[in-house]
Amino acid sequence: MDRFIHTESLKLYRKVLDETTDESKRKLLLELIRDEMAKEPKPKE
Repeated sequence: MDRFIHTESLKLYRKVLDETTDESKRKLLLELIRDEMAKEPKPKE
């Protein structure tokens, strides 16, 4: 379930990022994307 929420959050943030031109909103969205991506588990080597 957490993986689904993580994936859907990233999709939504990227979609809104593509649609907005407001620089402050874009900055916030980029931060949200970065934070969400930081939650991804590291691949095992």
